[in-house]
Amino acid sequence: MENGSSYKGRGAGMQSSSAGAASDDKRSIQRYGYGMRSQYGYDKIKERVNSELSGPQFDLPPLDTSEKKFNASSRLFVGNLPRDIPYEELKTIFSKYGELGQVYFNKDGAYAFINFDFRANAEKAKRELQGTEIRNRPLKIRFASITTGVRVKNITACVSNELLEKAFNVFGQWSHMWP
Repeated sequence: MENGSSYKGRGAGMQSSSAGAASDDKRSIQRYGYGMRSQYGYDKIKERVNSELSGPQFDLPPLDTSEKKFNASSRLFVGNLPRDIPYEELKTIFSKYGELGQVYFNKDGAYAFINFDFRANAEKAKRELQGTEIRNRPLKIRFASITTGVRVKNITACVSNELLEKAFNVFGQWSHMWP
């Protein structure tokens, strides 16, 4: 700076030697804990993934593409229900189209969530009951939104669906994989 004035702006007090910069990096790692602490359960998950995927990966069993019963994609939202409809009558109306799993009925909100055994049965119930009047109220039916999911992107072509299934089964059962 001119006239011998000191400037204490950005970068002031930085050491110019590479040894000083390295010691600053170590202090910042220790101070902030970057990479120093393991996250809760991370070591157990890492150990399980490594043990599951350590064997040969070309002899993986074929991926089971059959639809699992009562999965999230076979759940219907039914709105505009009459508040005085009994729970059993609601189940009777929808059980004609397939086996019912969980049925959640909210009388105050006049809606229900109905889980069918397979998506085809849910589609048939939706198609045939949409707009049907029950006690002068037309039913409004749609598929319930699926609230959970994981998207895996930028993987190489050599990673198969079977390998992905094996890797993600470490975290629990999964219901569907989209290409």
